[in-house]
Amino acid sequence: MRHATFVGWGTSFDLEHIRRHGHGAKATRCRYGVPASTQGRPGFKAVVGIGTARMYLSAGGFWPRKGMEELTRAFLESRPPDTTLVLMGYDLRKGVPDAAPGVRVIESPEHQVVLDAMCEADLYVMNSRSEGFGVVLLEAMLNRTPWTARDIAGAHDLSDHGTVYATYEDLVRLLASFTPDSAQIARARERVLANHLVEHAFDDIEALLG
Repeated sequence: MRHATFVGWGTSFDLEHIRRHGHGAKATRCRYGVPASTQGRPGFKAVVGIGTARMYLSAGGFWPRKGMEELTRAFLESRPPDTTLVLMGYDLRKGVPDAAPGVRVIESPEHQVVLDAMCEADLYVMNSRSEGFGVVLLEAMLNRTPWTARDIAGAHDLSDHGTVYATYEDLVRLLASFTPDSAQIARARERVLANHLVEHAFDDIEALLG
């Protein structure tokens, strides 16, 4: 940061870090964005044989910081009725939950398969302990999928468009009683279309170049 002309930030946590180290004058917003074509296709539940009325989804990896094992414990403790938890990720040697009733683990899915699952999910859960942003939340918002996440990174700044939690107990209660808010889901999609597409990220970079 000391030698940079500009220091980009994508979340309020980034900006706080830049300012704390005395480089606030160099701080410039660089929005995270996803392609407008980031859309899931219906049919995932039928293809993989999920017959429950509801499906919760978490995807991205089985590294310990992703919190998949903790999420599984919270799901089993919360016992939401007629619901399957689907976990998708990479490197099954690291942090993959044990097999459990009502929990499906899918290894190394293609990105389109993740989006297909997302568009049919009743709730997307990002239980990560740390993220650069959590672009998957933008993907969920674009696919009209409600989300919940720890109060970190992008989730903190997007909290009006989803649900954030602080403790394990909060997560258990949320999984047990989650109810979607159709107005919030619509606002979330509009937020992405207005501020978080790839072209918005390019706009911010081009603005720096004059």
